[in-house]
Amino acid sequence: MMVGGGTGPGGPATKEGSASGGQVVLPRLEELVEKAGPVSAEVRLDLIRHFIREEEAKLVGQAKAGGSGLELAHRRAGLLSGVLVHLWNHAGDQESKSRLVLGAVGGFGREEMSPASDVDLVFIRDGGKEKTEEEVVRQILYVLWDIGLKVGHACRTVAETIERAESEPMIKTALLDARCLVGSPSLWQQFDSEFLKKSLSRGVEHYLSWRLENQAARHAKEGGTIYVQEPNLKTGVGGLRDFHNLRWVGKVSGQGDTLAGLAAQGWLGTEEAVLAEKAFAFLMTVREWLHDLQGGAGDVLTLRLQGELAVAMGYPQPNILRQSEALMREVYGHMRSIHLICNPASTRICQQITGKPRGIWSFFSGWQGSRRATDGFILKGAELEAENPQIFVQDPSRMIRVFRILQDQGSVPSAQLVALLRANFGLLTEELLRRREVQEVFLHILKQKGKVARILRLMHENGVLGRMIPEFAPLTCLVQHEFFHRYTADEHTLVCLEQLDAMLDSKDPDLRKYAELYARVEAPEILVLAMLLHDTGKAELSRHHEEVGAANAARVARRFHFWGRNLSLMTFLVDHHMTLGNFARQNLDEPETIRTFARIVQDEERLDLLMLLSAADVRAVAGRNNWSSWRELLVWDLYSRTRRMLAGEEEFLRAEEEERAGRTRQVAAVLNGSFSAQEMLNHLERMGPSYLRQCTAELVARHIRAVHDFLERRVAGPEALVPLVVWQDYSEEGHTEVIVVTWNREKLFSKIAGSFAVAGINILSANIFTRSDDVVVDTFRVCTDRLEPVSHRIDRELFEKTLTEALGATEDHLAERLAGQGPTMWQKAIGEAEFPASLRMDTESEPGRTLVHVQAPDRVGLLHALTRAMSEEGFQIEGARITTEKGAAIDTFSILDSEGRPVTALANLDRLLARLKGVVSR
Repeated sequence: MMVGGGTGPGGPATKEGSASGGQVVLPRLEELVEKAGPVSAEVRLDLIRHFIREEEAKLVGQAKAGGSGLELAHRRAGLLSGVLVHLWNHAGDQESKSRLVLGAVGGFGREEMSPASDVDLVFIRDGGKEKTEEEVVRQILYVLWDIGLKVGHACRTVAETIERAESEPMIKTALLDARCLVGSPSLWQQFDSEFLKKSLSRGVEHYLSWRLENQAARHAKEGGTIYVQEPNLKTGVGGLRDFHNLRWVGKVSGQGDTLAGLAAQGWLGTEEAVLAEKAFAFLMTVREWLHDLQGGAGDVLTLRLQGELAVAMGYPQPNILRQSEALMREVYGHMRSIHLICNPASTRICQQITGKPRGIWSFFSGWQGSRRATDGFILKGAELEAENPQIFVQDPSRMIRVFRILQDQGSVPSAQLVALLRANFGLLTEELLRRREVQEVFLHILKQKGKVARILRLMHENGVLGRMIPEFAPLTCLVQHEFFHRYTADEHTLVCLEQLDAMLDSKDPDLRKYAELYARVEAPEILVLAMLLHDTGKAELSRHHEEVGAANAARVARRFHFWGRNLSLMTFLVDHHMTLGNFARQNLDEPETIRTFARIVQDEERLDLLMLLSAADVRAVAGRNNWSSWRELLVWDLYSRTRRMLAGEEEFLRAEEEERAGRTRQVAAVLNGSFSAQEMLNHLERMGPSYLRQCTAELVARHIRAVHDFLERRVAGPEALVPLVVWQDYSEEGHTEVIVVTWNREKLFSKIAGSFAVAGINILSANIFTRSDDVVVDTFRVCTDRLEPVSHRIDRELFEKTLTEALGATEDHLAERLAGQGPTMWQKAIGEAEFPASLRMDTESEPGRTLVHVQAPDRVGLLHALTRAMSEEGFQIEGARITTEKGAAIDTFSILDSEGRPVTALANLDRLLARLKGVVSR
């Protein structure tokens, strides 16, 4: 029998790490079992389980003593190797085992076993398939399962194994790390030889192409950047899998399966190889702690776990927030090293072998299509290279000018140029960067509309942006402890700039209006600098980060010689980058709201720039889905009405009336004579002044049809009290619009919300209106748990039946029906601990109204519980704006007292606030 460290596919004997570990563990385990004497299978199982727990406890202790996660992973692999050899020795008969060999594959084969890693095995048998051989396999697997290990396994012949490897790249990848544990040496040697001859010698180009495609898909799934708020240590950009990917590519291509070997072949530098190995070891250490802290598998560093992990790992900062920041800066830094070293090397190797275009690494191919660019830089294909290695020493200002050339040429820096930039980083002195001619080059870059974000990202990746704008540097790898931000603060800012660039020539109809605004911006550098600086106050953990950011903006403006209006404009944009969004949530029917906002922005140029900055900021937070159509309407409503107010009060009133008439004509055009003009005008009159601004002409037309059909039923007896429900799917947008028309009554909104929850339908947003004749017209955007439209008849009928029963019942039984339901799709994804709830009573924003602002983790029946509590405390819900974003319920309710008058009793509001706090905390 042979124990571990045997021959790995495609090469000589593998390292002895787990083999020696297994050889150390095996005698101790054998001795433990032997001392116990003849025992039952159950007792023997308990002995093995206890032995593994004790050994695992030692590994945990070594981790807490500062042990390397990679070394502990090797030892854990050795522990499991020894256990498997022991199980092999006591399973079946020798003759059966002579026709089998057991190997470790995947992470177990690589000897990288974190606490919750799967134990991946391959049993290779000779040509027969005897029951005695199956019994050996069964006995080993059953013990592993009973111990509680997560085991992946396959039992095949050599031919079957090779066939599966050739047809399924994932299996081939797992076998690249195969390591013999115990069994027939000749059978393993046969597998090893066949795998080398067939799988590693044929279909190489196909496999390498698949590796590139697989990596690109994985990166896209994980957000396409290292700097997501909650990175995945294993599969994220710059994660462990990117390191593995380079080794797999190197092995299959014949270039070497270690980074040192690849460095010797010239695919990366020796120092880069050492840096990547160090980064990999660090991530393995973090993963060791993460698995132990979670008590199981999982590689995503959630916001909650980041703090717990930093404390557990002993980071010395004074509080948990600073400890978390320190940990994550290290995590991002090491992931960045892997990303910038391993991924380009993998791409270069794959492209050379497959013969595909070299992309950004083409200089390795000996490209002959060179032509001189400018200022000592040579353009080779799409890559820019330095003419000589002393180019920056000869003229340090080229450290900035090179980025202007990259922008002008539409080129990318070669690996040689990147290395030179980093090697000469020390040339970027404060004296150099304050030179007027250097600043002018930087400002020229910022003025190129639609071409800015890519260059600033390149500057940031190479450490130049933080030197040029020191106020931006502290945002690097800064985790934003806010629910809605997907990225670190620096990445969020760069994505904002990408959103701004996209507005210029986008074919997206939603962006055309922004393109018009951007086209008339005369000083885009002011807008770009404001965008760069808008979140810099977050680095100081200030409650009002916009004020700190505005001070930073003033400092930068003076350094770049902006005075007067330009200085004022830049500080204004940073100081008020959240103001437009805040005002859009207020009651825009009140002219005073518009007047107040107009006094803040002062003129049309400021308004245009603030609109562009706000839109880019919100879109960068969570993509287009976070910028919903109803929010778009509100923001543009505020924008257009503010422009009118800036033109003067008289112009404002005239334009308001003109706009209302124009929108009325649009509704009439959509209806196209299907209803009388009088019926349309009656509906608009009864819906109030804000209605036409909050709804599109198409939606208003659908409302008119629905109300007409509802009122027609009054002559039909009992049907008169049954609500009318209209469903319309929007498949491309992933939701269904639901219009509910009925008579106003007590707890109506609460019962509608509860009926949706009973039917398992998620409310994404809601707008509610009550006509002056007491007809309620509510519009909801809803979806299924799969984020799809609610198309099935059964779901729709369940909602309608539940709502009709709830409206006809004297008691509200919806809460009882909801009590047994499971978590929402969002709770499953994020967990409630990730998002702190908040409640606020607002009696100042809108005169004569009391607003209740709620932000809380969404859950089944939350909206029903909130609105039911308001009704039971004696309040009427006059209006509501409901939305769900990334699993958070963000709701605003306008409430009146029980008589339908403005709320004046503050004690009643205090009681309601306490009740609502109880609802959201459940």
